[in-house]
Amino acid sequence: MRTVIERLVRRGRLHRRAEGRACLYRPAESRAEAPKPSRRSPRRLVDGFAALAVTGLVESLRGDDEQMARLRAAGAGRARAGDGAVSEHLGG
Repeated sequence: MRTVIERLVRRGRLHRRAEGRACLYRPAESRAEAPKPSRRSPRRLVDGFAALAVTGLVESLRGDDEQMARLRAAGAGRARAGDGAVSEHLGG
């Protein structure tokens, strides 16, 4: 979540104000001024979330060679089968 907020601040979509040890955020534009979302926005959100989720999973498995091997096998099996059969390779 912090990464998303930081990106919005850098892009000028959010304003940040420090208050003690916390930060308060507010939109840079009113709802009426904000650009209307495109139909592609939900897909981009899902794609972005998927990339973050996979990255987090891989990072959490560093040093666990057995789990990493299962993950690799799941990806290879899914690519060969062309379906979502990942959970059976992961024991799920």
